[in-house]
Amino acid sequence: MTGKAPVRATITHESTGKDLVSMLGEPQRKGGGAGGRSGPAAWMEWTLQGEMPDTAEPKGVKLQIELAGDGARGADRWNIERAGACSWAVITIS
Repeated sequence: MTGKAPVRATITHESTGKDLVSMLGEPQRKGGGAGGRSGPAAWMEWTLQGEMPDTAEPKGVKLQIELAGDGARGADRWNIERAGACSWAVITIS
């Protein structure tokens, strides 16, 4: 990583939306959760630069986290008391 200090994040089963944003910063993309009970719950995505052990070149990694619970759905889902209090359900690394 050039120009930025490395970020170290520990995600546990108890990590909430608010915890994730505190560790990783504001997500570059977010979506979902608008369809009530249908469709995906609210999700957040970060594009991170990481160093791979096999090479000196940094590699871009996408981290997408879908939140769980009723707070991750509905029109006001991005309110800190709603999605911010939800734990995560699915983590995708690509």
